[in-house]
Amino acid sequence: MPSWTDPDRASISRRLARRARTVRVSDAVATAALLVALHVSGLSRSASDSAIAITDSVGLPRVTPGMPAPLMSLASLSISVQAASLFLALALAGAIVSMPFTYVGGFRLARSVGLGTQSTGAWVSDYAVASVLGAALVAILAGLVGWVSADAPHLWWVAATILGTIGTVVLTHLAPVLILPLFYKVTPLPDGPVRARLLDLTMLARTTVRGCDVIDQSRRSLTANAGVIGIGRTRRIMVTDTLLEGGYSTAEIAAILAHELGHHVHGDMFWAIAVDGILLAGCFAMTESLRGWLAPLIGLGGAGDLAAIPAMVLMFGVVSALTMPLRAGLSRWRESRADSYGVRLTQDPEAWVRTLERLGWQNLAEVDPPRWIEWATYTHPSIARRIASARATGLEAPPSMPGA
Repeated sequence: MPSWTDPDRASISRRLARRARTVRVSDAVATAALLVALHVSGLSRSASDSAIAITDSVGLPRVTPGMPAPLMSLASLSISVQAASLFLALALAGAIVSMPFTYVGGFRLARSVGLGTQSTGAWVSDYAVASVLGAALVAILAGLVGWVSADAPHLWWVAATILGTIGTVVLTHLAPVLILPLFYKVTPLPDGPVRARLLDLTMLARTTVRGCDVIDQSRRSLTANAGVIGIGRTRRIMVTDTLLEGGYSTAEIAAILAHELGHHVHGDMFWAIAVDGILLAGCFAMTESLRGWLAPLIGLGGAGDLAAIPAMVLMFGVVSALTMPLRAGLSRWRESRADSYGVRLTQDPEAWVRTLERLGWQNLAEVDPPRWIEWATYTHPSIARRIASARATGLEAPPSMPGA
């Protein structure tokens, strides 16, 4: 494999990163335009009327948008069905608008630089499954929020925060056993030096996993990685076949797992869910405040008005984007801490350095992105900074290791 500092490879990775950012911004602009068009054209009101017609057709009581309804009543069920149907339609419309951008950014770009291996038909199938699954989950969450907050529509954001956080925990738990198999073939990692070393590391870190599996990443991409996914009884080690077949040594694969174990030892998953829940609550609360402020200016109804959903989704998107640097910064801090733990767990910083170099080369990662872009959007420190940090990390044993 050529050097990770190869100028030609670095030039390709920078160009790839710039194009990917352009596609993401374009996708966001197109989605915002859709939401504005739905509100300005009056289609959001028509969609709200159609949702009411759905509940009328199944015999549920007619509920005026925004009118409080007793919890666990037929009236609250009517609100729930209306909210679920509206968000289902909106999520599917958003997926259709985003499809060409995702196709270019997630498929064509990868193929253009030799990373993508998936056929167009397979990509379309995956995108359709992911879109329908995502829309269904959004609809279920929206329906539950509408049902729980039916008696106090202005407090929808409290219900959305609580239910959204619970949903994140549930999906994290189910990801290895229900969601991942929808998109990948999952097989047990064969016995051998790699499996033995990975299991030894989990014991050293005093972390329990339910198994070691391989996913067939090569059917979609030549990128490589490994991780620990799931929580509790579903926590499993996942390794891509591209990593196993990519010439990585056992020490280098172990270095990746050691980093991932750092997240679990530090409870990063639960802390991330908790912090994200707090930020989510702030974004939802700000969205409701903006709705109340802008309602008379742009023709929005009161709290609970389903016709206001597209405008509120746009407001939430803007508010959420403003918190991105904070969320990215917290994530980079967690990643840096896991890097340090992994190096100390393996006592082999050079293996981690070699792994970062190889992954950067193989995945065509932007090794040293513009500092402001890293600050605003990167959830991981740049590879250049991670390598420098690894070489500076002391080798004292991490606190969870025996004898510490």
